[in-house]
Amino acid sequence: MKNRLKIIFAIVLLLFTGIQIQNLLATSWQFYINSCPNKDVLTWDANLRLSTVLDQYQDFRDHHFGRAILPFIDSPTWPTLRHAIALIVFSLSPDGPGPVLDVAIGFVFYTLLFPSLLIVAFEITRDWFRASIIWFGASMLVLHAREIPAYGLSSMLESQGMFFLLWSMYFLFKLYEQQQLRRTAKESGIAAYFPRRRRIWFGLFISALCLFFTKYPYGIMLILAVVSYEIIRSPRRVYDLLTLIITRHYSGNRIYVPIVAAGLLAIVFILNYLIADFSRKFVKYSIWFVVTILFIDLNVYFYKYRVELRQIMDTVRRHFYTAVILPAAVWMLIHPDRVSSTIGTQQHEQQASLSFFNRLFSEDVFAHATPIILLTLLAGLAVLMMWFGFYRQSNGNLRYSFQKTLTKPETAFTFILIFQFLILELLTANKQLRHIYHLLPAIFLILSAWCLYIPRLIRVRNLSSGNWPRYLEKALYAIFYAVPLTAVIFLVPTLKSKIEEGRPLDLVSISSTYPYYTISRSLCMTEMDQSLYQPVRELAEKISPRKRYILVNAFHDKKEAYGITDFPIDRPNGYMLASDFDLLFRFRTLHLGAVRNESEDQRKYNWKNFDSVLLLTRRCRDARWDRFINERASEYGVEALLHATFSHISGEYCLREYVILPPINAEE
Repeated sequence: MKNRLKIIFAIVLLLFTGIQIQNLLATSWQFYINSCPNKDVLTWDANLRLSTVLDQYQDFRDHHFGRAILPFIDSPTWPTLRHAIALIVFSLSPDGPGPVLDVAIGFVFYTLLFPSLLIVAFEITRDWFRASIIWFGASMLVLHAREIPAYGLSSMLESQGMFFLLWSMYFLFKLYEQQQLRRTAKESGIAAYFPRRRRIWFGLFISALCLFFTKYPYGIMLILAVVSYEIIRSPRRVYDLLTLIITRHYSGNRIYVPIVAAGLLAIVFILNYLIADFSRKFVKYSIWFVVTILFIDLNVYFYKYRVELRQIMDTVRRHFYTAVILPAAVWMLIHPDRVSSTIGTQQHEQQASLSFFNRLFSEDVFAHATPIILLTLLAGLAVLMMWFGFYRQSNGNLRYSFQKTLTKPETAFTFILIFQFLILELLTANKQLRHIYHLLPAIFLILSAWCLYIPRLIRVRNLSSGNWPRYLEKALYAIFYAVPLTAVIFLVPTLKSKIEEGRPLDLVSISSTYPYYTISRSLCMTEMDQSLYQPVRELAEKISPRKRYILVNAFHDKKEAYGITDFPIDRPNGYMLASDFDLLFRFRTLHLGAVRNESEDQRKYNWKNFDSVLLLTRRCRDARWDRFINERASEYGVEALLHATFSHISGEYCLREYVILPPINAEE
């Protein structure tokens, strides 16, 4: 009877959660389609990324395959997974590329996140009753977070990162679980019959690399977190590995390899601080060169002594190194600009917040911090009780208790997530809250799971020693099963409004949250003010859809790129819309013409192959910009003749078109 009630409860809760998810997702998408006024543009990063994809789309269409493939090979800042997905979708779409279609790609990843939460919840618990509660708790926390639904309705990469991080954590959990089962089988004398599941390695390889190719920092943080956890889990093995490398490999004459590498880096950094105009890019390239040499040298040693290393590196370490660390490191090191860009990103500062931790527990994630604080406290309590349970079983042996606790797959899942958060908190200068969003669904899931794990610990670890009354143990079960369910009530706007108004709650009020859902949060990443982007649209209409243009967009910061110091940089208003100009100009000429941004660094495009130059500035009368255009034209062996000027009514934007002509004195 008890099991039957659990099954019925699980089925009802699964259906209720699924209906809630489906309705809230459908409501969100309908709101975006029907109510968001600026669907023709995206946010800054998404605009730049889509502009690159549109360039590739045109190059593939025009059979410039080398130029189209180059961004995939280059990709120093943004990985190319999203580019590849977008190109495939755009090619299959009968209407071709479009901002809404690009948003739909991110929304698909956001939608797939929710069934993924259910699968991972079941794999952790192996029980549909507990999995249904965890799924409800984690899903509602995601859906009712303040900004996460908006990122699900954008072309930003956060929803894609949430999806692949969750699956990376799933395969890591399975990897640790498999090792625990193998250890148990070995202790039972049946290790020879334990199957080796290569699908776990392959799943980890695919999911972790997709996470890495979503955003490089996502993959790097995962690697650092797993390495940190492994050091804590088995410091003796790490010490043995380092000792073996030092005594076996870097001994004798080879001791000079790390010494020379360290000396080179020291010289580079000393010169950087002593000489004011010393190139910082040279410093980053020097770091890349030294790290690459050491990485190749070390991996040659790993391969040569792989049999001995198997005695030190267990299955988890070997699989994680070969599936994640090695391919990610190879991809990063084959291009010095990837290392340079990663170092620069880590040093990039923004004053969005002083601390992720502070904002996570403030009003920036939820309307208030009650659910996350409650779940976090209960998770901490669960970890302490788990450790105390092993402590009681080990007759007071602290070391044994700690080691047994760390071998649990649930503990690995939790600590790896915590370490990623701490890495962002302690080692990064950019404290935009969106940088932790890819962690939140997995964090919500494991917090909900820990709430349900506490009663099990009480029973399995026999903490009560039979002294507590049976009804008290049942009460504890009821309380902790109810926590993930009750924690999300405060997040539902309808319930909150009815509680504040003193009206009674019923099943209809609990399920009818959809109108309040769209009102209570901003689901349009590009704002609700249509006039904000009107200058971009009006100037885009001024250019011909049939011409091929080189775009010099002065609203991007050109000072460093062109080395020009005698004119002010155009940043107000236009700077915020700079990427929007790039995108809408491209869509204007997508089918019959082309627009390409001029770049001093890459020199991809020869002006001789284009019809006109577009100069976008704040003021129309500026002789310095005319000189700049003429100097650039002479470098390509052409002349640029002013053909038309379009000044926006606001006086903040001026678009000038220069026709590209062969030199007057050119020989026939």
